[in-house]
Amino acid sequence: MPEIITTKDGKNHTLVGSTSLISIIRDYCGDETAKACCRRAAAVMDKLEYILDINGISAAKAEEIRSAVQNSINIY
Repeated sequence: MPEIITTKDGKNHTLVGSTSLISIIRDYCGDETAKACCRRAAAVMDKLEYILDINGISAAKAEEIRSAVQNSINIY
């Protein structure tokens, strides 16, 4: 089921296909803010990799967690 985000101007945005949260951020806040969001998301993924590694999470479980996190930030 696609996720729908409603912005403060009352517009609904459906996050499916090529529409992503980053494209909405870019439309409303500009390229620099979108780039900053991408950098932050990358930092979150780097931290996740570190946490999975130091806790000895199995490869299958790590992939499941990675996928869930990537889907939740919806930019990868």
